[in-house]
Amino acid sequence: MAFFEIKDLQKQFGGLVAIRDLNMSIEQGEIVGLIGPNGAGKTTLFNVITGVYGPKRGQILFKGRNLAGMGPDKICQRGIARTFQIVKPFHTLTVLDNTKVAAFCRIKSHEKATQTSIGILHFLGLEDKAHIPAEHLTLAQKKKLELARALATQPQFLLLDETLAGLNATEMDSMIETVRKIREQKGVTILAVEHVMRAVMKISDRVVVIDQGHKIAEGPPEEVVRNPEVIKAYLGEEYGRP
Repeated sequence: MAFFEIKDLQKQFGGLVAIRDLNMSIEQGEIVGLIGPNGAGKTTLFNVITGVYGPKRGQILFKGRNLAGMGPDKICQRGIARTFQIVKPFHTLTVLDNTKVAAFCRIKSHEKATQTSIGILHFLGLEDKAHIPAEHLTLAQKKKLELARALATQPQFLLLDETLAGLNATEMDSMIETVRKIREQKGVTILAVEHVMRAVMKISDRVVVIDQGHKIAEGPPEEVVRNPEVIKAYLGEEYGRP
């Protein structure tokens, strides 16, 4: 039994089929990259997995249990969390309070939620920002706060939606190391949507490529980037040139 599995998943909006007969599986402890052109259905897939949208048909199996039709709160409590491409913290709340809001998903004690949140901020290098309003953070720091809020729900499976978008090269390298550390030290399995191929190549054990909601390739990153169909649909012909 796979840790996480999607079977024959379909989602459509009116006559638009956003996800088409999608099948994929992820083993516990993997970091899987999810790539594809804009409009391929990547964020829609995240929204279906996390219960924002219900699928038209298909199964979403997490540790053998079908999550299709569950609400976001129930799915989060099952152990799945996500970040968002456009970060939207509670700007007037402190970094610590932003993290505590998420911690209350599982923790009822205010004192324990505070201790847990401080530990997560320390893990992510944000402890010195704990008591400042989130609106004063840089973009890179807000991205880490997104991670902090997700980790505060104590996930086993984490969905990352373009965590590197908008970061400079130094910030990207730092975030890549952070993602690796989440897997290695927290034991969290990760599915990451990303457009920065350098990062995809560095962090992914496997890569799944979708186009128009349908999987067109899957495998180790060094093989996927040589796939002619992937080059044509997403990477462009120049990527395949020597």
